[in-house]
Amino acid sequence: DLPFVRLTPETTDATVAQIVSAQMAKHHACVAVSVTPTDIVLAMANPFDLIGIDDVELATGRRVKPVVATQCDIMAAIGRLYQ
Repeated sequence: DLPFVRLTPETTDATVAQIVSAQMAKHHACVAVSVTPTDIVLAMANPFDLIGIDDVELATGRRVKPVVATQCDIMAAIGRLYQ
């Protein structure tokens, strides 16, 4: 019942994505989509990766709100956003 997002160049922002390190993004197959002072919307291939969610929450100090994206979209976005 989680929202699905497409990660296109128009829907991703490098500044927002940088909140999560490239290493963490690659390791957990995730990309930050939007951020507030308290929350981070995180596109994930596996939104039930509780270790990944915990790691991002600990690293950013924000509560993760997961959304679903395809593995292919996430890897392409990581390639674009972490040049």
